[in-house]
Amino acid sequence: PEKEIQKSPAHFRVHTGEEVDIFKFPILTHFQDDPAPYLTAGLIVSADPDTGTTSMGYHRLMVKGKNRFGISLHSRRRLWDYQRRAEEKGKNLPVACLLGVHPLISLASIGVIPLQVGKYEVAGGLLGEPLEVVPGIHVPLRIPAHAEIVLEGEILSGVREPEGPFGEFTGYSSFRSTQNVFVAHTLYHR
Repeated sequence: PEKEIQKSPAHFRVHTGEEVDIFKFPILTHFQDDPAPYLTAGLIVSADPDTGTTSMGYHRLMVKGKNRFGISLHSRRRLWDYQRRAEEKGKNLPVACLLGVHPLISLASIGVIPLQVGKYEVAGGLLGEPLEVVPGIHVPLRIPAHAEIVLEGEILSGVREPEGPFGEFTGYSSFRSTQNVFVAHTLYHR
């Protein structure tokens, strides 16, 4: 199981409210058909809205503004299910987007494991020691402590906006998207 600590190296610079601006970092437009720059390796941390089980997974993020992103939950797995259930209750889903994590955390995030098992436990198993996490600054989540950049916010309930097409690794552009929207309220980084 994870180990909670109180301070993250990513807390070195904390931006909130109007200070949140993803354009402080170089964001690429990867392919000629992409309608905007994308964060292609955004590791999204979320929690089951009923059980609190923590999950992580990679989802593309289309940059729509300094703190607004189109997010595709196209895998129809944990995050899609968490968002669906939060939306049924009329609530936004708190999430954090991590950029720059240990490779074994990445590996744990893509593991297909039983739904009742948290992916932090898998990461700890791969690391050979408990994954260090910190409480979210403005979201009710525990977040891996050693990420390089963290965006905290929420996936909006009942809001859909165009997202894509996106140039996939196959060399083809995909129009498939759930067209969800992620808004970041806090940004911190090393």
